[in-house]
Formats: sequence, structure tokens, C-alpha cells
Amino acid sequence: MRLTGGEIVAEYLIREGVPYLVGIPGHGNLALFDALVDRKKKIEAFPVLHEQCAVHVADAYHRVSGRPLAVSTSIGPGAANTACGVAQAYVDSSAVLVITGSVHTYMRGRSVLQEIDRTHWANFPRMLEPVVKQWWQPSRVDQLPFVLHRAFNLMLTGRRGPVLIDLPMDVQAEAARHGNGSEAVEVSPANPNAAVTVTLPAEGRGEEPLEGVLRWMVAATVVVAVVVILLLLVRRRRKPPEVRGEREPRPRDAPEEVPDPGVEEVLEAEGPPDEDADVPPPEEEANAQG
Repeated sequence: MRLTGGEIVAEYLIREGVPYLVGIPGHGNLALFDALVDRKKKIEAFPVLHEQCAVHVADAYHRVSGRPLAVSTSIGPGAANTACGVAQAYVDSSAVLVITGSVHTYMRGRSVLQEIDRTHWANFPRMLEPVVKQWWQPSRVDQLPFVLHRAFNLMLTGRRGPVLIDLPMDVQAEAARHGNGSEAVEVSPANPNAAVTVTLPAEGRGEEPLEGVLRWMVAATVVVAVVVILLLLVRRRRKPPEVRGEREPRPRDAPEEVPDPGVEEVLEAEGPPDEDADVPPPEEEANAQG
């Protein structure tokens, strides 16, 4: 199947479960938004009035749902407008995928299309470098699956945060076939010497390593707790009744046992001794016994 760079990005976002591409279409990202036209039932464009607002929307979406959104802007000032929103997402650990347009790879360094190139050509990513976990600037369409895979892994593992892909316009429009390598490749119209084949990931995303470990730990804790409770119940049933603090059951026909009266009970029943009674002196009592 023949896909452009923009379509490869769109397909990857769909397979990662991203429902919206938030941003403002422009000359720097037109091929990316164009790739959504035939996929609007799976992923929708979410236009906003300002690029900073686009990042805040993605930030809020991640805070509520725990899932990332993609943000796309054009070249130059449009991309620079995302700085405050990206910084907010960075300090609050919100996962946001920022895709900014960039000048064609063969036009870099010529100060066209609002390129920031005074110190280094296509130098916009250096503006966001302090507030993103990592940034990439692919120069070929066959690099996109690898870059997207790395971007999602880094964005969603460890301490979450925004990542940046500065995507040149010709890479967005460059065409290639994806498959297992046995299919014929498409020659890029922008770079005729680059014949590439790309492979997109399978449907769905594997669980994150940290979430998998936590899930197994919780399951193991529950199993151990259930086993311990069962062992305690079995051990309690095997103990004799007197050890368990219980009385043996009395047969129905057996008479009820009356406890023997104690000394105090006998004294209470006899009452206090009679003071008027004749008590022999101790000497007479001793002679009588002798």
C-alpha cells in the first residue's frame, strides 16, 4: 500500500488510539492534515484559534483521560507559539506529541518559509529543547516509523512529558510502500535516489513495562493473601474446641451440668455464725479431744 509521510503519521496515530490531531493547518503541515481527510472516522482534526491553545487542549485531555493527543503546527511563529503550553505540560508531566512543520530538507539554510536558521539551519527544535523529553528531525520517510515508535515510548514511560517531531514538508509528502519488504517500493518524488520501504507497527499497543510489573505485583499480593486466609481457616478447624475457646456441644438428652458450689457460696448459704452459741474454751476442747 502506498503511503505518504503524512499518511504514515496518521496511520500510526490511529493504531496508537489517538482520536484527535489538534492544531492549525498551514503551509508547513498541510500534507499531514490532508492525510486525515480519508480517515476522519478514525481520527479527526480539531482546529483551534491559537497554537498555544492546542497544547493546552492536549494537556487537559491527558490529565482527564491519561491518553495523549497529537498537536500540529506550521513553521516558524506558529510553532513558536506552542512554547508556553509545552512548558506547562513538561513541568506537570503531561504526555503530548508535538509535530511541527519544517522547511524542505533540500531548502534548509536558505531562510525561506519562516525558517529559523541564523545559527543553524532548521533550528526551531532548540527553542523547545529545555521543555521536551526529546526531539527528532527526520530527513527521510523511512525514518518515520522508528521515530514515532521512539516518541510514543519515551512520552509514555517513566515520568511522562511532551516530545517533539520537527517534520519537514517534503518528508510529509514523500511516498513509500509499507509492508514486509517483499513489496515493490515507491521512489520519492522529492529525492529520486531514495527508494524506501517502511513497516508500520501492528494494531494495538503493548502494555508499558511499569504497568505490567505493577499489575503482576498486585495479582501476586492478592493470591498470597487468599492462600494465607485459607491456611488460617484450615488450621483453626483442626484445633480442638477447648483450644479454640469453644465449648463442646452437649447432647440434647444429657442433663445440664450444675457446677459444684464453692466455699464462699456454702458460707453464704449457712449465714453468719451465732454469737450467743456456747463455745467451749480452748482447754476443754483440747481435753475432750485427748
